Amino acid sequence: MVKVYAVARGFSLVELLVTIAIVAILAAIALPNFRSTISSTQVNSLATMLYRDLKLAQAEAIRRGKPIGVYANGGTASDWSGGWYVADPSGGGAIVNRDAPDPRYLVSANLAGSGTPPSAAAGSVVFQPMGNLVGAATQTFTACERSSSSSARQQILVRSSGGVLAFALQNAATSATGCGS
Repeated sequence: MVKVYAVARGFSLVELLVTIAIVAILAAIALPNFRSTISSTQVNSLATMLYRDLKLAQAEAIRRGKPIGVYANGGTASDWSGGWYVADPSGGGAIVNRDAPDPRYLVSANLAGSGTPPSAAAGSVVFQPMGNLVGAATQTFTACERSSSSSARQQILVRSSGGVLAFALQNAATSATGCGS
């Protein structure tokens, strides 16, 4: 009589535990980098949204032949974390209205010397029909994570000539803009 033995298939308990331990160690090493990537992506997305809305306001001012502004929701001059909207300062409703971003993120503004004609209220950037800013000063926005441990920061400059520039900040020392506090 011929004996037939069954061929064992699968993993032993020891092999399974070793594999799980290796995966756990790799995950523990990768997780901080993954959080940093998520934070950087969120900050970049927030800055890109503001950049596009600033460019939209400029384009609408040129197209309509009248001033168009970007205003902070809540009217604060330095903290735009409540969101913002693009509108005609003489009325007519919002062209675009952005709700407040995730509370973990901050958009701060340094709106130095925004002029008064025709309606450049505190917490606003107004473009004239030629595409340049109302007022003569460069306006600065900074988007960042509120956590002081995060180094993800994006800055947007709006020059008096109407040029809108966006770039990543490499230096974490931006406490003057409100980020990292």
